[in-house]
Amino acid sequence: MRILKCAKLDFMKSRSMVAFFIFFAVLCGFVAIVVNMPASWAVLYMVFGGLTVVTTPFTVMANMTPAFTEILPARVEEKVFGRFLFGSGVMAASALVGCAVQALVFAMNGENDWTGIFPMIAVLFGASLFFMAVEYVIFYMFGISNAQIVQLVRIVPPFLLFFGGSYLLSALTEDGIMETLLLWMADHQALLAFGAVGAGLLIAGICAAFCCAHEKKKE
Repeated sequence: MRILKCAKLDFMKSRSMVAFFIFFAVLCGFVAIVVNMPASWAVLYMVFGGLTVVTTPFTVMANMTPAFTEILPARVEEKVFGRFLFGSGVMAASALVGCAVQALVFAMNGENDWTGIFPMIAVLFGASLFFMAVEYVIFYMFGISNAQIVQLVRIVPPFLLFFGGSYLLSALTEDGIMETLLLWMADHQALLAFGAVGAGLLIAGICAAFCCAHEKKKE
């Protein structure tokens, strides 16, 4: 229960990111409607936006009083897992908003074929959990005192996911690869979806446990 409360407290600390998140959602919807982008692109763009703001709890703490940051008495592991839960929630919300935008684009274009798209969304979500976990590990290990590290951590992982995902989505539309992959996905949707999300959650859990051990050593 305290883990949930810690995650809620992180959200309270990070309310400033909501406006930025809304901006990404509106921009994503505009671009997806105006430009003919590959399916799942909306989800890719939203998880990219989510990754740029998911580290907000670390950076806002520098401007808060100790009384506020310690408002909820909790053990180290509860705070760390609460933060990873917060991050996972942000990435899940990003993916869901991306799905909503994609559904809107399909509706406007008179389409309704989601074959193979949900597994791709699951892959992007699983990848976002991996990059989120990497960002958190770096922040827990090195802190936020080094401005250059903070900027690199907030920029490099999101762009790696964005450009890597963009290349994948573009490559899948060439030379009939998309058709072949979609057929395979149609036959293995559950395996691919659960495998991608499960791998992302497993890596996030391992990273959270590592961060717990690291934080306990500092006490």
